[in-house]
Amino acid sequence: MYYEITTDGISNENNEPYFLKCKKSPLEAIIKDFKRLLLLRGLEIPTDLIAENNDTESKETEIVLKYSFLDSEDAKEKVKLTFKVSKKYEF
Repeated sequence: MYYEITTDGISNENNEPYFLKCKKSPLEAIIKDFKRLLLLRGLEIPTDLIAENNDTESKETEIVLKYSFLDSEDAKEKVKLTFKVSKKYEF
């Protein structure tokens, strides 16, 4: 089994639609790759990053990252980025 992860909110380093494939822990994979993409674009990693995972046993789930690029005290509203996670089975 593996996971396919997509989102409409960001693109990869080649400005192509975001796509990530991992064998385990999609939440960790998303956070690690999100940080990598921010650093490639010269942006700082948000200090107020929150991840919400509605992890269910269903075939598809969503992971939501909420963050802001301003100091937490100044930011009234966080950016919301939703990743769709699909379980795939190899035969």
